[in-house]
Amino acid sequence: MLKSKLKVGDELWIPAEIRLGPFADERRVYLKIDDNEWLGFVNEAEIRDNKLLRVTVLATKGDSVVLGIRGISPHGRPFKTQRETLIEHGAIAS
Repeated sequence: MLKSKLKVGDELWIPAEIRLGPFADERRVYLKIDDNEWLGFVNEAEIRDNKLLRVTVLATKGDSVVLGIRGISPHGRPFKTQRETLIEHGAIAS
């Protein structure tokens, strides 16, 4: 369950599509929440139960949340969404 207020530095686990990557310790990840998508590769240390991706809150403003994903993506940009959307998607606090 998420706290009533997220702050910079909070870590969350978000359900994502996770598959094997090109290296033994790397996973291919696809995250889609509403119109926002992130596709890339992350170290297996950023994955839990082969279905949850660790993200870090980089910024908040009102209900808007900017998330950082520790990985390599052709997009190379933070992931933006709303707190309520994270709850609906099944995000949990670290």
